Amino acid sequence: MFGLLPRVVAVLALLVTASAFQLWHDVNRYDAHGNECLYREKSDVVCSRLCVTDLSSCPTSLQPSCPDNQLFCADGECHDECTDDIQAQNPCHCSRSGSKLPSEAQNLVPCLTIPNVTIQQFHAWNSEEDIRIACGAEANITDQSKTVGVWDKNWIGGDIEAVWAECPAAPTPNYKYNESYWIATYAVNGALALLILVWSVYKGFAEQSVRAATLNKTSGADNKHLDSPGSAVYDQNRDKADYYGSLPGKYSGKLYSLAYGSDNLELATFLILWGISFIILIVLYVLKPHLRNYFRLLALPSKGKYVCVVRPLHEVKVIEENTNWLQHYINVFTGWLQVSLSRDKEYTTCPIEKTSEGRIYFTYQCTRYVFDEQTQQYAPYEFDLGTSHRRLIQQADGLSGAEVAYRLELVGPNFIEVKVPSIPAAFAREFVS
Repeated sequence: MFGLLPRVVAVLALLVTASAFQLWHDVNRYDAHGNECLYREKSDVVCSRLCVTDLSSCPTSLQPSCPDNQLFCADGECHDECTDDIQAQNPCHCSRSGSKLPSEAQNLVPCLTIPNVTIQQFHAWNSEEDIRIACGAEANITDQSKTVGVWDKNWIGGDIEAVWAECPAAPTPNYKYNESYWIATYAVNGALALLILVWSVYKGFAEQSVRAATLNKTSGADNKHLDSPGSAVYDQNRDKADYYGSLPGKYSGKLYSLAYGSDNLELATFLILWGISFIILIVLYVLKPHLRNYFRLLALPSKGKYVCVVRPLHEVKVIEENTNWLQHYINVFTGWLQVSLSRDKEYTTCPIEKTSEGRIYFTYQCTRYVFDEQTQQYAPYEFDLGTSHRRLIQQADGLSGAEVAYRLELVGPNFIEVKVPSIPAAFAREFVS
């Protein structure tokens, strides 16, 4: 055990002090021996659009020429009419509009599309520069390093007459968490938490007198004729149901209703809501033994409408196991977890009923527990049949009708009732158990 501790500490120290960086998606320029990697040919490379403020500034091979009945529109194509939708598809705007579109790019218009090119000596680590040179050569642009800039880096002005529409990645959308959807999420979960908090405060105040009366009860009452099942709790778990206790995709040109058109943000939304739901389910599972009676108020045994019977559960081992230290600690942890999650007890809620004579009782495990006015407790009733044969012979003629009725009221019929759930209820129980 103690030899393992230094190893754990060493591993944790290594995790804290170790550093790493991402290697994938970055092309190596040199091999393992320090030699520069060989060039390779890359064919069918797509060129970025060349953007200008005046179409006359386009290279001769890229100047637009449309039929007499058509117009060259901002999308870089010829159309019968330049509608607003067509104009909005300007490749030189890099899918930006309004305040997100730089002022330098507002007047840019595209030249004709440059055909795809083949690069004989392609440097994978310097791909952007190689593509610009090859595309500029295809468009017969001379000395483009001085006359052609790059979108959002070198705008038109001075010697620069055109820019490559190499659009930067759009900023990653993110929530401000004040959207209507999140406000609704806060409202629903906050209202639920507030309801439980208010009920807990009300429940605490309402049960003060009952708990005080229970603690002040005399514990030395003569109850030798009463029998209580093993470790069951009755007087501490009376429940009364009062009035308050009864409360138990996106389309073309449009963004997602919630995720701002971002698949990553939509996935993040799902994970957040899934996490909230998972936490709620875990809490419900942990509190499951107490939920049924949580929204009922504790009452005195004589006034309650339900009784919650708590019976300890004990593990039965036929043969004592010879376990090692690891199994021992696992058993200790399992036992602690069972106690913490209230899985070491069985909770059964029984309704309180009345006999024909007005006695109150409840039935637990096919046994009738009758309320005793003297002890203020519920317990199964016992009849003294005698300790000798003489006493038994005296009862050979049977019991009188009044005695039969009296005993039937106190112990109930000699019948075991087995409740068989319906098929829908059985299926539902399988899912919630």
